[in-house]
Amino acid sequence: MPGGIKIYHLKEIYKNMLNVKNQFPFFTNNPGITYMDSAATTQKPRIVLDKLVDFYTTHNANAGRSSYPIANQLTNEVEEVREKVGKFINASKKEEIIFTSGATDGFNKIAYTLGIHYLKDGDEVLYCPQDHKSFVLPWFKVQRLVENMGVAIRLVPFRVNKMGSIDRDDLFSKVTDKTKIINATHIHNIYGADSDINKIRDWLGDKDVIINVDAAQSVGHRLVDVQQLGADILSFSGHKMFAIQGVGATFITKKLHQFMEPIFVGGSNGVKLHDSEVEVTNFSQAYESGTQNYAGILTLGKAIEFIEQLGIENIYIHLSELTQYLLQKLRQLPKIEFVYGPNFWSCADGAGILSFKVGGLSASEAGFMLAENGILVRTGDHCISSRDEFTNTIRISMHVYNTTDDIDFLIKILKTICK
Repeated sequence: MPGGIKIYHLKEIYKNMLNVKNQFPFFTNNPGITYMDSAATTQKPRIVLDKLVDFYTTHNANAGRSSYPIANQLTNEVEEVREKVGKFINASKKEEIIFTSGATDGFNKIAYTLGIHYLKDGDEVLYCPQDHKSFVLPWFKVQRLVENMGVAIRLVPFRVNKMGSIDRDDLFSKVTDKTKIINATHIHNIYGADSDINKIRDWLGDKDVIINVDAAQSVGHRLVDVQQLGADILSFSGHKMFAIQGVGATFITKKLHQFMEPIFVGGSNGVKLHDSEVEVTNFSQAYESGTQNYAGILTLGKAIEFIEQLGIENIYIHLSELTQYLLQKLRQLPKIEFVYGPNFWSCADGAGILSFKVGGLSASEAGFMLAENGILVRTGDHCISSRDEFTNTIRISMHVYNTTDDIDFLIKILKTICK
């Protein structure tokens, strides 16, 4: 595990987490707010905000383009963050990490690159309609694009089970000799379920299938090890793990680099033009054409430092405890209707995410009532494209700054709403 993590006794973990909230200026400036929408975006600790201000007030430059000391220092710092990200998710080489503007940017770049440079006529791509739209929709755009180029890609859907994780039996039944890519969400953004992606890789064995992972809700919540998962590609957003908005990273295993010529190119040291041929000279830099969000990249490094100081295993235990405590309290209320997720699990686990409905009220009505009492949650379809009885829900999503006191207050207000 990264950062020499210590695993504390549960009570000590909880005591430590009680003090964490003081490191987030948002809560000092908004004392009446109970924030329970971290799956949408996390609040930012002081260490991240200080780095943002420091960059723009004392070290603002453009990396890799100038020879003066400040620019050179920034170039080195960016590469240090790249290495830090790689170690954080256990990539083999830092060159396997590309910086993006977020998970959505990574998903699109991967879909277009593979669709144009890797997939062939008749190939199949597996996806789940209940995954986040940013993970699903790019493939439909790519399918239409390459169809105009005379290449037919088949998109094959698979289901989630009652627990909210991938229905592996259904997934495995869809794999054929034509299957080239499986798109798999690690932690579901509505159901909070871990899909045990490593078991997909184990089942595939030596089949030549790319596993493309959405890790937006898992990185920063629990240990993410791309090698243990068996992920070939993995993307996440910085703003869901305490960095600022507008930055993220995508891991692409070295063995795929020969098939992954970037679609978007421009000013960078990673590509050169020889006569009429574009040559990729540095894989990660080739994917980062143009001026990057350097401030965001630096805050991503600080966010990882913050997580490592707390200990990723301690965060995981804390979130599991909160998830189970919330579930226990919600089960005592009338009119609560659970969707897929922790209510159907046989284990005491959790990523701080739990979704439900309040009978007799729309999710937006219940969410408005909660907001009137300073409780901020997400309501609606949560960016999935499928439409069924599990859409239009209330989603509670917590992180290190949440406590059982937050849950008790939420339950107090829900009791009033349920009446």
